Amino acid sequence: MLLVVTGGDDNALVFTNYLLTEDNSIVVLEEQVLSSAHCTQITGAQFLAPRGNWLVSTGVDQRLRLWQRAAGSLQEHCSRFSCIPDIAAFACWRQDFFLACTLCMCDGRQLLS
Repeated sequence: MLLVVTGGDDNALVFTNYLLTEDNSIVVLEEQVLSSAHCTQITGAQFLAPRGNWLVSTGVDQRLRLWQRAAGSLQEHCSRFSCIPDIAAFACWRQDFFLACTLCMCDGRQLLS
């Protein structure tokens, strides 16, 4: 199986679960679309767990959002505001029971935990 999370200019967060078969076919097992995940375009999304049940997204709206995927739905767990006005890249990792994220743009960085 291949888990993919995407976001873009339409402000939607899309989670897709693919099955890669032995004959090199790709089958879509599941797709969840959250059409208004952010107020502006999404600039990044990342899974936090190998099974894909927790993910983080960020956008030009200066929000970092933590999502939980369960029972066929995506539910927002929490949201944090960032002082970075145009987040272009980010990296997140779990540290014990905490989530740490680095947000970047051309002229600034911010560490959230």
